[in-house]
Amino acid sequence: LRHEFLAKGVNVALAPGVNVARIARGGRNAEYLGGESAHLASRMAATYIEGMQSTGVRATVKHFGFNNQETNRNYYNARVDERTAFEVYYPPFEAAFKAGVAAVMCAYNLVNGTYACGSKELLTRDLRERLGFDGFVMSDWWAVHGFGYQNA
Repeated sequence: LRHEFLAKGVNVALAPGVNVARIARGGRNAEYLGGESAHLASRMAATYIEGMQSTGVRATVKHFGFNNQETNRNYYNARVDERTAFEVYYPPFEAAFKAGVAAVMCAYNLVNGTYACGSKELLTRDLRERLGFDGFVMSDWWAVHGFGYQNA
């Protein structure tokens, strides 16, 4: 893949997708590296990112957080407790961060009542402080829902 990106002049790939497939009919399950296994997604994410970035193409791990279904993804509210987040959903992202991924893409959906791309709990507390990510965050195409998100 990295050779295709470079041939087209692309230096930031919007991949890999590492969400844990929790809904059998999920429209993007085939895109997620580890299927329903957080362990497999973690292993594959690190390898994918190291390979991609070894040639100068920056990887973007996505979709943070909890974008595990496509139906109504702009409006559904993923209600997730802290233990489940850190034991089930965050390990593939954490593996990506340890592998040095350049960027994270935040998701369309709400997380515990706040849009993912505007959630200070998700993007600052969890992503930066607890998981230690120090790269850049980009929103999915239309995932910013107003001003003030620059402080999330």
